[in-house]
Parts: sequence; C-alpha cells; structure tokens
Amino acid sequence: MMLSHCQDYYGVKAWANESARMGYGVLVHDVFPFASRRVMRVDVSDVIAGGLLDEHPEDTEQIERHNRWVADHEDVMAKSLFCGGTTWPGVFLVEDQAALSVLCSRKDIHEERVGGGGLSGGASERSFLAEPMRESSMRRDDKEVAGLSFEQLSHPYLDGLSPCCRAKWTILGLRVPLPTMVLNDEDDNLFTLGEMQAGGQDSVGGVR
Repeated sequence: MMLSHCQDYYGVKAWANESARMGYGVLVHDVFPFASRRVMRVDVSDVIAGGLLDEHPEDTEQIERHNRWVADHEDVMAKSLFCGGTTWPGVFLVEDQAALSVLCSRKDIHEERVGGGGLSGGASERSFLAEPMRESSMRRDDKEVAGLSFEQLSHPYLDGLSPCCRAKWTILGLRVPLPTMVLNDEDDNLFTLGEMQAGGQDSVGGVR
C-alpha cells in the first residue's frame, strides 16, 4: 500500500527521504490527526463511531476503512476544534512552531538556513507557518527561511477539500521578498489550470 502511494504521489521517491540523502537535516513529524496522531476508536463515541476499528492498524483494508471514516467526519472534527476554542489550521500552526523550535535547537542544524515544504495539507501548513517562521523568536534579523508550497486552493472547490487545507495567499505574501516556490499540477482534478495560474500571478506576483 505504501509503495503504491509513493508511486502515485511521489514518483517512487519520497522527497523528504531524498533531501536527507543529499545531506539536509530533515524533520518529518506526525501531525494532527495523521499516523500516530490519528483518531482512535477508544476516543470516539458510539454515536459517531460507525464501525471505526483499531485492532489491526497495519491491515490495508482497515487503513482504507479508517481513511474513509475520517473523510466522512472532517466536519465533526472541525466543529469540535472550533467549540474547543481553536481551529484546525491553528492546531497545525502551534505544533509546527514547536517542531521548528526542536529542529533549530539541534547542533547539527544551521538555524539561519531553514526551509519547509509540503504536499496538499502540508502545503497549507507551510503557508500558515511562513510568516511565523520569519518572525519567530529563534530568528535573527539576517535569517532567511524558504517556504515551499505544492498546492493552490480556490474558492469554487472548497466543498471537495478538507477544512484543514485552507492556504491563505495573503499570509504567504507576508514572506515577500523572501523566496517561495509554489508548484501546481496540470492534471489536478480539483482545480483548473487557469485558476491556478491566476491565483499565483495575482497573489504572489507572477509565481509560475
């Protein structure tokens, strides 16, 4: 299952692993609510559980079943976070700031040359983290932080997207004039090429 996923989304090579092989220090932390941070059956009420299972977390069929359940309950998660006084992007941002702090605290990391990257929801996270990375307490005035984003999100398609994936071009624009690279896919089934091009040109000054 993982080999198929890597083939479909990364062209066989996972770019985080490849970056590490090139000598970069790479931190890939489990984010809420993925991998070890996923929703557990014991924490879900019987009212909404709907057959959610945890007995065999490595079983392909159970993983697919869990993913379907999660996709069908994103609105419940978003509402729960909102009622708890926070938001999904807010949780991402706080945890990403903590991860950035851990990364930059290592002696083998050059904290003035730190970058971030992500695909889909990870791209949204990097967008929200772009300005805090620049203005964080760890940053000296001459630090440059490069942010990589791999997805544009357009309003006409919000119904088909997770509530955790709401990249804000205005926030990403706060990085100017620091470098940012945004990559879109001509075969993306969520957005049209025209909208992706317009979004980049209008909001980031001609990003291609």
